[in-house]
Amino acid sequence: MIQSFTMELIQPNDEVLIQLPSETTKLVKIVPDSIIGLGKFGSFPANSLLGRPYYLTWSILDGENFGLEPVPISELNSEKLATHTVPAATTSSSSDPAKASKKSKNTDSSTPSGVDSPGLALEDTAIGVQVGDDGEEDDEDVALDAGMLEQELEREQKLWEAEMKNNRDIRDDQTAQSMTWQEIEKLKKSGGTGSGKEIIARLLESHAYIDKKTAFSLAKYTKRKTNKYLKRIRVIPADIPNFTNYLITQKEPLKMLEIRDEAMGLMMSWADVKWGGRYLVIDDTGGLVVAAMAERMGLLTGEDARAPKKVSSARKRKREETDDGKDAKEEEEASVPQVEASEAPETTETAQKEANDHPFNTPIKPKTGYEQTTIPNSNTITVLHTQDQPNLSLLRPFNFDTANLINTTTHPLSTHLLSLSYLQLLSPESDVTLERPPVIPDPILRTLKSVKRSNYHRKCRRQERLLNIVSSTRRGGFDGAIIATGMELSGVINTVTPLLKGSGQLVIYSSSVEPLSEVVDWCSTLRRTEFMRIKKESETSSSSSSLTQLQLHTLDPDNTNPDIDPATLETLKSLPKLPAHTSDEYFPIDPTNLLAPTIHTSRVRTFQALPGRTHPLMTSRGGSEGYVLHATKVFPILEGKVEARGKFGSRKKGGGGGERSGGGGGRDKEKGKTSAKLNGKKEDVMEVDDLD
Repeated sequence: MIQSFTMELIQPNDEVLIQLPSETTKLVKIVPDSIIGLGKFGSFPANSLLGRPYYLTWSILDGENFGLEPVPISELNSEKLATHTVPAATTSSSSDPAKASKKSKNTDSSTPSGVDSPGLALEDTAIGVQVGDDGEEDDEDVALDAGMLEQELEREQKLWEAEMKNNRDIRDDQTAQSMTWQEIEKLKKSGGTGSGKEIIARLLESHAYIDKKTAFSLAKYTKRKTNKYLKRIRVIPADIPNFTNYLITQKEPLKMLEIRDEAMGLMMSWADVKWGGRYLVIDDTGGLVVAAMAERMGLLTGEDARAPKKVSSARKRKREETDDGKDAKEEEEASVPQVEASEAPETTETAQKEANDHPFNTPIKPKTGYEQTTIPNSNTITVLHTQDQPNLSLLRPFNFDTANLINTTTHPLSTHLLSLSYLQLLSPESDVTLERPPVIPDPILRTLKSVKRSNYHRKCRRQERLLNIVSSTRRGGFDGAIIATGMELSGVINTVTPLLKGSGQLVIYSSSVEPLSEVVDWCSTLRRTEFMRIKKESETSSSSSSLTQLQLHTLDPDNTNPDIDPATLETLKSLPKLPAHTSDEYFPIDPTNLLAPTIHTSRVRTFQALPGRTHPLMTSRGGSEGYVLHATKVFPILEGKVEARGKFGSRKKGGGGGERSGGGGGRDKEKGKTSAKLNGKKEDVMEVDDLD
């Protein structure tokens, strides 16, 4: 079945990347009925791009025809081909016009005019035999003597020297160009699409050393003048690959950890980021990793995300329409929970105390006067950060602003992007934002003004949402975790690894390879073997605890963590501890939790492909390579916990018709003897050497 292809068009309020003639890129927002200024390259109305496809080249028009004009593809192709064409004057040289015309007659018609092929001409001349129209050899061509062959070789040598000439005799100063800047400004003011082309043609004609330039020098000179005098732009979408290249080449790459598009693709592939999963991310790149994950999960753009102002005004109008009957509605909603509470069974004092002391592990009850807030169970991105708010400023070009969530409520990330701090995850009782606001009785709440009531409901909804996020995160079960941070990795891995489910993918990015090589060494076979030996020796059969691995890691020595009851805490303190865990010197992480950590790297290098001049571009950006570590989360199983059960199938003995039971006979482990059944009868036990 043939599927129709839909071309992506530029929509209002879209963020696009405009490639300028100076080989730089500018991020621009297409606001309707506005003017987009590009500095010395001019300006144009934003409406000229609305509804147009991406990846088109436009010419900026000034004067009466103010706007944009598309550049035909045929014109762009002709300019590209012209830069690699040798002038035809250098290829027309022959001492005998008749033979030259005859040779040109027999030349392959597929060779383009103006392009000489020295290798092909030399091969034809060396053969010295040409076939006529009748299929017979021409007598004149057969009679070519050694002198004619030498002349042809000399001609080819001259052509080769002409192509490989140098720029020694060129004086690149003001005297080389006879065209004045007054004439150039006069042509600029004439306007029109042909003014730039006319300036370039006049510059080439008035150059005193244009005929002495090599083909490569002439192509570079023409390209430089074209970029300077032709006001052309190219509009490309601000997707993740283009946006990443724009940030790393023209912004501050250190703020985004110098992450490249190739490394980003490796991270998304090894983490198996896809729609429907739950992922944990530590992003110190300003939100670039979150944007790449959202693009793969279908959360980066939404249908109504491009028009935030319209949605905001609609919500405001709806709020004004329902303002009159708001008090009556709140009274009706407030009466419903009271009836349910009266019919509910009474709880004991112990249960009440546990519910108050453990707000992060108990289900959250809906408050009165507003609807209970919920979070999605799948297709979510949970951001773990160190500050009060996560730094996700790079999500603004995708119409999602964390500082102005009121205007981005229709964006998919507003509900599927969850964030919490290390303090909220490891010690939730110490975070003031998770404290429940003081409960206001319903009679007093109804007497307050609408602004105070809405503020109270907003605080309650925020506190409930944070509690739900903390509760779901502490339960774990994430499909994968991506770490892109400059923090010390041992503490980060110890925090993130227990939250992954079995076979969950752990991906770590680092601009240098040294931190990742340390992680690989921490999970080496020798460390894992020694860790299991020490752990087996320190185990006690009487110790049993229901604490999860996360609770063991976040154990508070001051006994202030409400997730651990006092009885279990005393039992845990009395257990023997591993020597390695006291200082984390030999075992910074648990080496039995990660399987096969591997380091990957990938980088695309742009090459200049020219005859005899093929090398990487000297103007390409350097910087760090970027490395990605990938590992799989596994659950360690102690020795003796795995058993192999089943019945070994018997196989027939070839030739004798007998059977050998047990897949090759039973072996006496104590004496190293083997017994076999031959012809259905048990024979004497044969003593054999145990080669094992």
